[in-house]
Amino acid sequence: MFNPHKNTSCQGVKPNEDYAFSCEQFIFVADGGTGLSDKNYTNCASDAQWFTQSLGVLLKERLCDMSKTIGDVVSEIIGQLNIEYKKFLCGEKCDILAMPSSGLSILRLNVGKIEFFQLGDCIAVLLTKDNEVKILRDNSLPNLDNSVIKNVANISREKNIPFSEAMKYSKNQLIYNRKTNIRKYRQNHHNLHIQPLTLTVL
Repeated sequence: MFNPHKNTSCQGVKPNEDYAFSCEQFIFVADGGTGLSDKNYTNCASDAQWFTQSLGVLLKERLCDMSKTIGDVVSEIIGQLNIEYKKFLCGEKCDILAMPSSGLSILRLNVGKIEFFQLGDCIAVLLTKDNEVKILRDNSLPNLDNSVIKNVANISREKNIPFSEAMKYSKNQLIYNRKTNIRKYRQNHHNLHIQPLTLTVL
């Protein structure tokens, strides 16, 4: 079993859009991402906050069901939250880029094996009994994010403006990156039915 010591989630400059939880059977982190829109449809501080809070509560309830893969659990939850989110829209059409999203990293102990599930740029760091550090991550999204950060830093320097103000000049690049990631996601992770990576107990 896992031996959870502490889990915490700290916000940046915006409302806290993350969710972290740990228990003896599983550990997960949801890293919320605000959609590229100024609108807020839900009753939370941001739509991303609503999404990760709702996602976290449902994951806590359903990851205990070892008869289902983590991918199946996540898929069912996303389907449910899509229906709930549409109710907030009240019939208004919402572009996929404006919808809230979340990176996700889940570790679950299942019959002597550790299952690992990942979406987006959330990473998992494991320390083995031999004191070997294993880092499980997908670098594709961080690479896209780093390209935006470099571009914003260059604009900030060239125009002699704060980094936060320079961000508005990179919105087109953010949209391009988000679309690129959505295409990649759909190609590799159709309908969220992802078989978890199974590791031997460390």
